[in-house]
Amino acid sequence: MAGLRMTLLLGISTILASLVIGAVGALLQSGPSRVLRALVNGFVVVFRNTPPLVQILSRRPRPYGALARALGRPDPAAARDELARDAANTVLAEKGEVFAPEDDA
Repeated sequence: MAGLRMTLLLGISTILASLVIGAVGALLQSGPSRVLRALVNGFVVVFRNTPPLVQILSRRPRPYGALARALGRPDPAAARDELARDAANTVLAEKGEVFAPEDDA
């Protein structure tokens, strides 16, 4: 049920965001400023001529890292990496394969 809720939330929020971005773009494109019209046209051309998969993958590495830092929250990817390291160290410790840093040299 949580997956359905998240899917609906993402779907509704992306539709609303695209409507707002489209309306602002339409207003700017019909405005008197040549610079703003050129910026909106450039934005439309780039997103119209780029396949959606390329757009998704271009943002994939850490899409929320900058947002998390801007909001003063820990980076979720960094926290996930730290948890993975802790889990790996726990497994190695249980096997008796943990070495002190000076032993690695």
